[in-house]
Amino acid sequence: MHERRSKFEIIYEILCRTQTPASKTKIVYGANLNFKLAEKYFSLLEEMSLLEKVKIDGKTCYAITEKGREFIKRYEELAKDISKDVIAKYL
Repeated sequence: MHERRSKFEIIYEILCRTQTPASKTKIVYGANLNFKLAEKYFSLLEEMSLLEKVKIDGKTCYAITEKGREFIKRYEELAKDISKDVIAKYL
């Protein structure tokens, strides 16, 4: 059985897949989401200014913003710190 991802993990996955502008379909499949759930996350991330819509060759794509890059950086730092603490505690 698979563990469910946290909302932060899903946000991280979406943002990582938009470091190069990408279509909604590419992001949804890459992050292993369904379209209905993805729509909610896209709206949230746009509202938070972590993600923006861009037009490339007439097609709507999504691209990470500078604020989104900062989210990734902080998320990775936190995950690294937590991992070290957990490993130190149990091993």
